[in-house]
Amino acid sequence: MARTLGLTIEKCNVTVIGANAVKTQAKKGVNLTFSSRYCQFQDNISCLISDNPTGRIPSARIETAAWYIPSDLFLADPKFSEPHEIDLVMASNYLGWIVTGVYDPFQQLSCQVVHSNITLKDQLNNAIEKFWLVEELADKQLQTNEEQEVEEHFRGTHGRDESGRFVVQLPFKDTVLELDDNRVQVLRRFNLLERRLSRNPELREQYTAFVEEYEALGHCKEIYYLPEVRKYYLPHHAVLKPSSSSTKLRVVFDASAKADKYSLNDVLKLGPTAQN
Repeated sequence: MARTLGLTIEKCNVTVIGANAVKTQAKKGVNLTFSSRYCQFQDNISCLISDNPTGRIPSARIETAAWYIPSDLFLADPKFSEPHEIDLVMASNYLGWIVTGVYDPFQQLSCQVVHSNITLKDQLNNAIEKFWLVEELADKQLQTNEEQEVEEHFRGTHGRDESGRFVVQLPFKDTVLELDDNRVQVLRRFNLLERRLSRNPELREQYTAFVEEYEALGHCKEIYYLPEVRKYYLPHHAVLKPSSSSTKLRVVFDASAKADKYSLNDVLKLGPTAQN
């Protein structure tokens, strides 16, 4: 309908919750002016755009010949009893008289009830204003001191090495000095891993191939144990996904494994969220 009317489409991001708590994300909206076909009333409204706001309503034609609807009432949709696609869903306060009742498609019976609804415009405007204040997102999220420090650390330490690979220093907290040697704990986990691999030759072969490729790509290298050097060991384990068409085995490194008081993750500063 927005395209048919040639309306200017604007970007937005609003979550709409419908029947059965189904959530739909509205990414576009329009502002439009509408008016009554029967009087001088008109107003401006903001609308969200949805590919399918609802299905055909009603789903089948309704026989209304036996219904008593006063002839002097002008209906917003004179053909409401015939199935049609829905172009626009509006709040009931714009529609004037509302005719409602119970309809039984099997017995072709209906119970006629007429309601007159009234809404005070000032109260409605206040409610809508509060709604938008709650839903609006700030143009720019304020960064914490730590997030600002990580941004400055990144700008000051990132670069490229001789091979063209990007390199950046880890943004350590002062607590890195309290990061203990976790060799004993990691060796215990590694021995458990070795026993698991020994019981499954196929898994051991895949795991070994990964480690060899990891080393060949330059992501790791063999080092010698130096007791006087501060160090932290990353334990690792296998995660299997047989349903995967490409990688059935992944090796996961656990930087949250604590040495004594801290883990590697604990002594790294947190930067701002990079993605939307």
